[in-house]
Amino acid sequence: MKDLLLGSLIAAVALFLWGLVYWVASPIPYTALKTLNNEAATGQALLEHFPQSGTYYLPDPRNPSRDEMDALHKQGPVAIINIDVDGSVPTNPGMMLAGFAHMLMTTLMISLLMRLTGNALASYGDRVLFVFLAGVIVAFWTRISDVIWWGLSLPWQMYNAVYDVSAWLIAGLILAKFVRPKTAAASPGVAD
Repeated sequence: MKDLLLGSLIAAVALFLWGLVYWVASPIPYTALKTLNNEAATGQALLEHFPQSGTYYLPDPRNPSRDEMDALHKQGPVAIINIDVDGSVPTNPGMMLAGFAHMLMTTLMISLLMRLTGNALASYGDRVLFVFLAGVIVAFWTRISDVIWWGLSLPWQMYNAVYDVSAWLIAGLILAKFVRPKTAAASPGVAD
């Protein structure tokens, strides 16, 4: 169990560092975003129409008139707006801590799943592949469904998926060293 915890911690640190490289140091994922002519004026216009922090969907699917909602949807624009009216610090320490905790919980969960497979993941390559494929499934499920159901742009979601899959591969390369099947010689109840 110590190996599982240590591997999860090391993997979480590696994911955090990879996230800094991918999202902070590299401009590449942001090439999928559209630019605005006047960010300050756009921000003011958003505040006029979206006075509270939260997520908005336009047109509102809770509109009691289905015909009106359908007409507004067909006419456009259709948008999901996530807004923080108070603003935020881009590298807020609380956000960074929450992000690291999320990564640690995720690596712990996949480690436990690896452990539950028993001896099915006998080789290092099998264990890396298991985590990598889990990441491909998660990225495919979440990122593509957001394109299909919520209309998020495919290029933006693909950059997110590249990050997701690469992060799971990194986690797999690390976790596969720590989360190994129990050997036949191990005593019952003793972690490897």
